[in-house]
Amino acid sequence: MDTRTGIALLSAGRIAVGAALLGATRQTASGWLGRATTTIPGGRVAVRAVGGRDVGLGAGTLSALAADASDEELTRWLVVGTVGDVVDGLATLASGRRSPATMASTVLAFGAAAVGVALAVALARD
Repeated sequence: MDTRTGIALLSAGRIAVGAALLGATRQTASGWLGRATTTIPGGRVAVRAVGGRDVGLGAGTLSALAADASDEELTRWLVVGTVGDVVDGLATLASGRRSPATMASTVLAFGAAAVGVALAVALARD
C-alpha cells in the first residue's frame, strides 16, 4: 500500500469514528467514558464536539489528498490529527476508568496516533 492510500484509510476511519460519536453519541461514548457521562447534556456536547473535530480533520485530509496537496500540507494534516489522538488517549487514561471498552478506546487513540506518525515519516521519505 502506498503512503497516500494509507492516509486516505486513516482519514476514512477518523470520519467513521467521528460520525459515530455525532450520530450515536450515547451508544458510542458510554463504553469509552461511562454511561453517566452520556446522560448529562454537557457530556453529550463534549462527545459530539470530539466527533465533529474528527469528521472535520478526516474530511480536510481527504480534501487535501483529492487536490493532490504537497507532502508538507499532508504532513500538517497528519500532525494535527495525531495531536488530537494523543490528547484523546492521555485524557482517557487520566480519567481513571479501566473498563475493557475504555482501554480499547485508549489503544485506538494511541494506535491512530502511531499510524499518523508512521505516515508522516513515510511522506518525508517519499
